[in-house]
Amino acid sequence: MMHITPNRIALVLSCFCLVLVGCERKPAAPSAADVPAILSSEESILRFIPADSPYVLVNPEPIDDELLAKMTGDAFQFSAGYESAMRDALKRDADAYPEDSAEREQAERAADVMASMLRLISLDGMRDAGFDINGSVAVYGHGLLPVVRAELLDGDAFEAAVSAIEQDADHELDTAELDGVRYRFLEDDGTRIMFGAFGDYVVLSVAPSSFTDAELRQLVGLDLPKTSLAASGKLGQIAGEYGYTSHYIGFVDTQRIAATLVEGGGELDAALFMNVDFDHSSLSEVCREEIREFAGIAPRMVFGYRKIAKDGIDGGMTIELREDIAAGLMTLPAIVPGLGIDPGAFFSLGVGIDLMAARKFYEARLDAMAKDPYACEYFAELEANAARGREALTQPVPPVVYGFRGVVAVFDDFDLSALQSDRMTEQDAGLLVAIEDAPGLVLTASMFSPELAALDIQPDGQPVELDLPVMTSRGDPPYLAMTDDSLVLATGTDSGRRIEQMLVADSKEPAPIFSAAGDAGQYYNMVGEAMSESDSQISPETSESIRASMAALADVYDRMQLDVQLTQRGVEIDVGMTFKD
Repeated sequence: MMHITPNRIALVLSCFCLVLVGCERKPAAPSAADVPAILSSEESILRFIPADSPYVLVNPEPIDDELLAKMTGDAFQFSAGYESAMRDALKRDADAYPEDSAEREQAERAADVMASMLRLISLDGMRDAGFDINGSVAVYGHGLLPVVRAELLDGDAFEAAVSAIEQDADHELDTAELDGVRYRFLEDDGTRIMFGAFGDYVVLSVAPSSFTDAELRQLVGLDLPKTSLAASGKLGQIAGEYGYTSHYIGFVDTQRIAATLVEGGGELDAALFMNVDFDHSSLSEVCREEIREFAGIAPRMVFGYRKIAKDGIDGGMTIELREDIAAGLMTLPAIVPGLGIDPGAFFSLGVGIDLMAARKFYEARLDAMAKDPYACEYFAELEANAARGREALTQPVPPVVYGFRGVVAVFDDFDLSALQSDRMTEQDAGLLVAIEDAPGLVLTASMFSPELAALDIQPDGQPVELDLPVMTSRGDPPYLAMTDDSLVLATGTDSGRRIEQMLVADSKEPAPIFSAAGDAGQYYNMVGEAMSESDSQISPETSESIRASMAALADVYDRMQLDVQLTQRGVEIDVGMTFKD
């Protein structure tokens, strides 16, 4: 049996990356009329994906050339900084071992392999390796086994690129043939990691070493599935329901995964279970039923882009939930001024949640479990956690806690050095706390702070200077304003304006439970500066490369926003980014 050494792992990972670099792109959205045709085409990459695949991420459509140039330009600039940082890290790792030691030799060889791979992370490098930059890519399960498939233009070029990596590593991977096609593999403990150029695609997968050629033919797509994902219409249904385009659309079918575990799945899964000594028939009928029931709580996760255009991208993910669970969660979000509305600041975030509704939802779930407890031994810990949760609910909670509705924080600017030196009050920022009885909260706090009581804050929305020692010792004093249901704390310049804006801010409808927005360009520049200064061991060249890489991202992206909503579908996560002109 072959042993997996660090060098061999680095070699295989390098080749994996060679396959995956074909995914570094974000295409333009088609018209709505094109979506059904594309997602049901048996001429597309979808013909290789079984209809009953438990997980899929696929992009079956070509890319708009102008958008491709915009998106990949920053991606490959970013990779330059990553490459430099990786080179420094690998060199430090190698230098940590004694000279002339076997460990030092392996580490240096791994560094050489990684350097070879990193040279490929460029548009020219990908083209030279034979990939179709405008081609399709898919990650999916053939049963439970993972498959990565990327479109290829030149198999000979791909072979040459892999051979070059092997030469740098001074080691050749094992090879085998399938229908006259040579593929490479790494094998250990009964598992084979394999990849090769099969027809017009590079295919990477993991399979038991015991797989027959017939089983491998299914896995790599030399034998097409009896019913493909294209024929099933599943992706078209998802796109229609969620407004997704046909680019980078996918799902994870929790119920299908559970069914495979309790029923055995197809012949490839059966061979897999035999290899790992898993016998689904040993499961009790009670466990079978309860595993299916548990999977039904969140039966599916779907994701995709709703928009990919020259002015920005918009996508999302939804964790679909059982109807009663989704209905219960929909009672949790609370309306908070400004929540879900991008104020145009450097950064903002907030949460809105009705804690009393959350408690009632939790109690209802505990009651349901008590009425129909899990009997399967695999859920014993879940039952124990339910008992502890019931006990926690008996603990006294101050009434003011259940009046809490949420918070919104807004930073007009952000000085990382101020944060590090404990000068947060110098930031131009505001914090709003939504609560049912704001005067009651201030009154309670005043009982423990004579200084706060002396300020005599009224629920009229008028800013009051917090001339408190704990505040003024760390910069300019902040200001506090109060209404019947809100408190706003503002720091920095023009605090009064910030307070006024936050108190009258609109709220997104329907209310999200969480939201964040920010200046993407400013964020990437700040991250670049922080990363380039965070490690004293990196070279000046690497530091500058990291900074320049983040600056490249800052030149492309403008605003970004993330919202999490609880709907009748389940948990919906929406993400959007706009591009600079």
